[in-house]
Amino acid sequence: MTNFFSGKKVYGGKWNVKDVRKFTQEEIDSVSKAVVVSSEYGNSCCFFMKNSDIIFTPMSNDSTLTVGQDVDLTKAEIVTLQKEGNHDIERIKL
Repeated sequence: MTNFFSGKKVYGGKWNVKDVRKFTQEEIDSVSKAVVVSSEYGNSCCFFMKNSDIIFTPMSNDSTLTVGQDVDLTKAEIVTLQKEGNHDIERIKL
């Protein structure tokens, strides 16, 4: 007999760090500017790409940067978080 709760979708729970990595030189070279902006659920990093695209990624909860500050991609980290029953999410930490 299998456990009733095995494989069920979990609600609530905690996000756990799955991976932390630096930006690659290729990624850094593709960005003309990165700055912290205010967003609906907290601060995000706004990446102004050299190809004119704009990409937003939330900042980590423990980021020390404030709105308007530049994000130094040579020092910043990409944190991948995981939680059972959810897709992985990424945050920018500096």
